[in-house]
Amino acid sequence: MVLLRTMAVWTLPSRVLFRRRTVSAARCFSCGASLRSEAIERCYLQCSLPERKPMKVAVLLSGGVDSSVALRLLHAAGHSCTAFYLKIWFQEDFENFWSECPWEEDMKYAKAVCAQVNVPLEVVHLTSEYWNEVVSYIVGEYRCGRTPNPDVLCNTRIKFGAFLDAIRNEEFDYIASGHYAKVVHPDGISNDEPSTLELSKDEVKDQTYFLSHLSQSQLKKLIFPLGCVRKEEVRELAKTFQLPNQDRKDSQGICFLGKWYNL
Repeated sequence: MVLLRTMAVWTLPSRVLFRRRTVSAARCFSCGASLRSEAIERCYLQCSLPERKPMKVAVLLSGGVDSSVALRLLHAAGHSCTAFYLKIWFQEDFENFWSECPWEEDMKYAKAVCAQVNVPLEVVHLTSEYWNEVVSYIVGEYRCGRTPNPDVLCNTRIKFGAFLDAIRNEEFDYIASGHYAKVVHPDGISNDEPSTLELSKDEVKDQTYFLSHLSQSQLKKLIFPLGCVRKEEVRELAKTFQLPNQDRKDSQGICFLGKWYNL
């Protein structure tokens, strides 16, 4: 709309007509169905393996929007879910270089998300494993002038390494997280064929690079519900599910630096 300036006073053209803006319901990018309908099952549960229900699934829950929506999609697919929060720092003594690491806020949201659908939440302490397998290695590489990727190491050695070992005796069918990626598992009874890691529907948010070092034994245990969903749709689904953290900003992972930055 053009504004006309007359005698230092801003005025609108006299013939401008105003119309009320109509806001349409959020819709699926693929089929156009409303996110506030049974279309959730049709469009967004493909990567949650609804055809294999009911399954026992361990869900990594950080308190953020992505992992929370992943949990709700698995729950909507009919699976029996248990959420796990990984405690990987000495958080009580931890202060970030910019601000405090928000682990208490993470836990608050994780508990609230689980309470909505009566999903149990457990805390797994992997502080020593994280320090030995990720932080110490990263610091050593930096000292040598090399720049390893912390996310690749954390995924292979902690989230789908030490954590998988910690719950191995609980006989979960799959481990799930809020990563933007797909794992395609072979059909049928035979388990000899490999599972494959594929690009997610959202190629901008795709995280397959950070999962590229996973072994075949790790891939066979993983499902990523957000592999079939775009980031914009995840935000809309968070509203549809009325998640308590629906407006929370995405984490940038700066807690990795912490007070150990001077090492």
